[in-house]
Amino acid sequence: MNKDLIVYCPVLEFHAFLKCNLFLKEIKKRYSNIRIVCAIPEKALGTISEADELLLASNEYMDKQGANLPEVLNLMTKNGREEASTRWIDTVNFIKERYENDDGFKIVKYHEFDILDVNDSLVFSNWYSKGTGLGHWRRDFGNMCEAIRQGDFLRPEFETFKSIKSKYGSIFDENTYIIITRNFEKKQSDSNTLQTIPELNRVIPVLLDNGIKIVNIGFPPQNISDFHKNYLELYDQLSQDELMSLFYLSSGVILSGENGGFSTHASTMNDVFLLSKEWSVKHLTVSDKEQFSLESARNENVDMGMKTYNLIEKLASSDHDGVLETFKKHKKTLKQEFAPTIKKSYIDGKTYENGE
Repeated sequence: MNKDLIVYCPVLEFHAFLKCNLFLKEIKKRYSNIRIVCAIPEKALGTISEADELLLASNEYMDKQGANLPEVLNLMTKNGREEASTRWIDTVNFIKERYENDDGFKIVKYHEFDILDVNDSLVFSNWYSKGTGLGHWRRDFGNMCEAIRQGDFLRPEFETFKSIKSKYGSIFDENTYIIITRNFEKKQSDSNTLQTIPELNRVIPVLLDNGIKIVNIGFPPQNISDFHKNYLELYDQLSQDELMSLFYLSSGVILSGENGGFSTHASTMNDVFLLSKEWSVKHLTVSDKEQFSLESARNENVDMGMKTYNLIEKLASSDHDGVLETFKKHKKTLKQEFAPTIKKSYIDGKTYENGE
């Protein structure tokens, strides 16, 4: 294996970057003396912790292509797939120019199913195989669960947290919770939050009227309440690093297990309140219902202290008082850690704000 491995990720969903991170972790286990440089969109900051350096496609760069996250997920073709061009040839050329005097590097493209080199030839296929059917999903969710059991959570960088706290800290107190809502018009709109959890519209007012504050974050958020002093909708151009920092300011995060971002958000060091069955449990389970469950993995990791509250049955039975009691009795987990700072640069010439 060459000294430097450059991995670029032309993927368009946050959970795919998390899976790429687990791939990088496995690379480091299998090959010694390797340095990993990973190229990702700026919005994906926070999902890649195993790289030694990050090459970022800036928000401005991605916006010009109409390919920025997560807005790109709402652009669909007639065949039901994302309609976007990420022009990763720019990234490959940038890498080749940077390393033109260095023979010790290899460029590969991360894909959820296979890993390809610049000639589109399979690499690492002896151990990184997609399997058959849903095999690659079982491989990846199995890896996610194992990472959580081992305490390998995603963490924001401290400088990002300080910046977010300065900007948004005043809207949070010990009774404030974040809910992530899904609100796409075209991409699987039947999986939007209220379409999968209609009871949420009836329980949220109960929480708000009894002093529970809700910050609803989405891209954009799906409205789940009329005007209320304890309710706020937040729609900002956030990286995952910034979103995780907001999680740290809250007392916990309310999530639907059916949405693609669930795996990323459930892999953070926060208390989680689960509103619906996990996609992985519904679609990947053969016999052991806990095998691919991030909820189960989180509950098994008692050393880290984060708690996971399953509200599914309470919502199904319209037990609004039971849901309220869960929040009223909840005490925030205080163990929150920060990620080491990773060196960053932009492929499009922008200067990273923290001066790296």
